[in-house]
Amino acid sequence: MMTAVDMDRRMGPAAYARHLSERYGIKMSRQAVAKNPTLPRAADGRIIVDRADAVLAERGRITHDAPDIPTLPLEQPAAEEADRPASFYEEKAQTERVTRAIQEIKLAQLRGELVEVSAVTEAMVTAGRRIGEAIGAIHTRAAGIEAAALAEGAHGVRRELMALAHELRTTLAHAMRLDAADDDDEAEEDA
Repeated sequence: MMTAVDMDRRMGPAAYARHLSERYGIKMSRQAVAKNPTLPRAADGRIIVDRADAVLAERGRITHDAPDIPTLPLEQPAAEEADRPASFYEEKAQTERVTRAIQEIKLAQLRGELVEVSAVTEAMVTAGRRIGEAIGAIHTRAAGIEAAALAEGAHGVRRELMALAHELRTTLAHAMRLDAADDDDEAEEDA
């Protein structure tokens, strides 16, 4: 039940416009409220809230059931901050960071600390081919392994396999060094 104080609640035009927006979801400017002659006013010119609400309800402008008005949180989450447009200074700082990173990459290239992906890929393909050739040539040693097995048994086979593994490692290491040396020679020729 409303008391006499509640019935006689008064507001200025700006406060009443805020009241309509918050309570009923009606957007009405302070000027529109001030110029509306149908809203009941007290002798001091302020709007009598409950009577003004009743007038607007009679005219179908508001209902006394407050609609569900979505409210924004006071603090926006970090995810929404990422969606907001960056300020000029944030954009400038980001541009400077990117420029600095590009300059560092170029300097590392000039110092020879970075190698292009295509050069590494080509060296890996060449090394892979040489490794495949060396492994493919193992079968040519079968006669020597067989002779060692007949002459010395398991000890002879072990010795032959160890010698074969040593030759294979030496061939592969040599092939890898040749790839690196070829790359160094090409770099010196380019300079």
